[in-house]
Amino acid sequence: MDEQTNTGRIRAMTGFSLKVTACAAMLGDHIAKGLHLTGLPLWILSHLAGRIAFPLFCFLLAEGYFCTSNVRKYTLRVLILGVLSEPLFDLALHGTVFFPGAQNTCFTLALGLILFSLLDRIRESCHGDYRKSGALQAASILIFALAASLLKTDYGALGIGALTAFYLGRAHECGTRTHRPFPTIEWSFFSYLAACMILNFDGFSEPAAFLSVPVILMYNGRQGFHSRAVRNAFYLFYPFHLALLILLVITL
Repeated sequence: MDEQTNTGRIRAMTGFSLKVTACAAMLGDHIAKGLHLTGLPLWILSHLAGRIAFPLFCFLLAEGYFCTSNVRKYTLRVLILGVLSEPLFDLALHGTVFFPGAQNTCFTLALGLILFSLLDRIRESCHGDYRKSGALQAASILIFALAASLLKTDYGALGIGALTAFYLGRAHECGTRTHRPFPTIEWSFFSYLAACMILNFDGFSEPAAFLSVPVILMYNGRQGFHSRAVRNAFYLFYPFHLALLILLVITL
């Protein structure tokens, strides 16, 4: 059933719906790149639909961070998924099982989760000392952005910046992970715009990322269809769709 806020804004998307949308966008993007499509198919699948995938995953990661019961296990799952998927990622998109010039998105997301935990600790330990807290948080963000850039993870430093924007928008409403009220539209909206702006710092190369904002604004704060099997299916979708793409490349 559709949800509606007190401002009259309809929110019909559950967490499950957002995950399906993000996975579909990512699949389209990787198909276009893996099959080396050109012209209109490339523009629709990659430059348009594909650009909403990463902001959606960033939002879902920040939401998951504030809702999970065990951040360490959550981070470990994402990191293991990245390690297991890397050969498939390299083969599907770069034609070799080992391509050190680019690491898959899971590594960026894992760095984001570790950064979220660090920022939470800083904010809790420096409560009331805003200068010290701000300086330590800024330094941490820069260090993680540099790490993502040096490791050549997907989206690199800009990816860490976008993840940070989503985290800060959520954290401004929640305080830290131990406080979880549903965020108000105002701060959340600005954090979504900030994340998309950060992703375009390299010359406005991903304007379609802003299309993720109206999708996220439809989120109603509910998990939707959810079980351990569904959660695992979403994790397995990442390596599975890469393996499928490899088969398509070999076949075609």
